[in-house]
Amino acid sequence: VLENARVVVTNDSGPMHLAAALGKKVIAFFGPTDPMRTGPYGKGHVVLTANISCRPCFKRTCEMGLECLKSITVSKAAKEVEKLFDSK
Repeated sequence: VLENARVVVTNDSGPMHLAAALGKKVIAFFGPTDPMRTGPYGKGHVVLTANISCRPCFKRTCEMGLECLKSITVSKAAKEVEKLFDSK
């Protein structure tokens, strides 16, 4: 699946790193994690984060209702996908 993808939309996860290793453009959602620490390797990737004071907390459970992820909108991700498709 990843091999045939032009763009991979994912969270900070193993598939994100696999896609980057395969040379795919990645759009990655980062909530409680820090893209400077665990972001996709290489150039041309897009990292989406929220400007929230509690992130990055690296916690597996959230007392704040996951605002760090909920604040990243589908429309923002869709715009980034369009940009990557238009750049080819």
